[in-house]
Amino acid sequence: MTHLHKRAAAAAFAVALGYAVLAGLWILLSDRAVSLLFTSAETILWASMVKGWAFVAVTAVLLYALMRRLALALIATHRRELVLERERRQPPPMLVAIAEASTDAIYAKDEQGRYLLLNRAAAQIVGKRTEDLVGKDDRAWFPPEQAAHIMAIDERVRSTGRAETSEEVLSTVAGERTFLATKGPLLGADGRVFGTYGISRDITDRKQAQRELQAVADDLSATLHAIPDLMFELDERGRYVKVKALNEVLLAAPSEQLHGRMVSDVLPAEAAATVMQALGAAKESGVDLGRSIALPLPGGIRYFELSVARKAVQAAQAQHFIVLSRDITSRHVAQVELHQRNLELERFTRVATERELRMVTLKREVNELASLAGRPLPYDTSLVDAAEAPAVP
Repeated sequence: MTHLHKRAAAAAFAVALGYAVLAGLWILLSDRAVSLLFTSAETILWASMVKGWAFVAVTAVLLYALMRRLALALIATHRRELVLERERRQPPPMLVAIAEASTDAIYAKDEQGRYLLLNRAAAQIVGKRTEDLVGKDDRAWFPPEQAAHIMAIDERVRSTGRAETSEEVLSTVAGERTFLATKGPLLGADGRVFGTYGISRDITDRKQAQRELQAVADDLSATLHAIPDLMFELDERGRYVKVKALNEVLLAAPSEQLHGRMVSDVLPAEAAATVMQALGAAKESGVDLGRSIALPLPGGIRYFELSVARKAVQAAQAQHFIVLSRDITSRHVAQVELHQRNLELERFTRVATERELRMVTLKREVNELASLAGRPLPYDTSLVDAAEAPAVP
């Protein structure tokens, strides 16, 4: 029992004891006085009734005064408790100053979801003054479905006693906005949950940027999947960082075995040297195009054309390069075949030309013999003779 309880018990005992003593003395002394003052039985009966009513009246007045004093004391105690409770629930001035300085919505609610505290940023969401919002719950300004969703989260936080972070889409004076809300329980000195606190940050612009970035990423992914070329990301030492291949049979090794390895460990020496030369040229000028390499693959030798671009990186980061490797085997084979056919055509043309020159020489010899024999020239060589005649200066 506390000291206050002991004092209250002692006071109650003193009152009861005083009442008992007063009542006993009244009965004892009043009866003796009546017996001394009056002799007739009727008079004594009347006097006893009077003194009894007088006792009732006096004790009633005393009881009223006592109860009134007790009631006033209880009212004063209750008022002090209410003031203390309000003071306990009021945030410290420094906390209020910090909340007002924040651009995030900061608020606190009681067990019924009514606002105890909110900063200007929170009030601006619904276009109200803070004093208009205190004491009301979310149903006062949010649509019913949104208010029910918010209050359900608050109730869950109060019942579980654990903080939660979630996204909330709310109707505001600026239109529909998305908030990242962190809510947790408010605990009293006794450890009992008496409400919730919350911090909500407007992430609408960030969500829009994420959606736009995702759309760009999706477009880029679709574009990359439409490119048949092999794609690699290499650092300046020739180490494989990323590999993208729609047809892995064109790779010198499976993609999972390429990550972290050097081109010199995977490609033939001549091909690796060509790749490093391309990286060096791209490091200086930004791009390098047109180099080709030959790789012995299980299906035979394949030929690839390299396109290298220097990748933009932040300061102090290692330089990386994007390398496109296009399978030009069919083109290479076609070029070789075309070259062979050109060589054959040249040989044929040379043979045909030599044959024609011999025929012209033979015709001239026949014409000379015919001329010596006085006969008409059998062959017309004027076109050839004109072509061979020296130009007139």
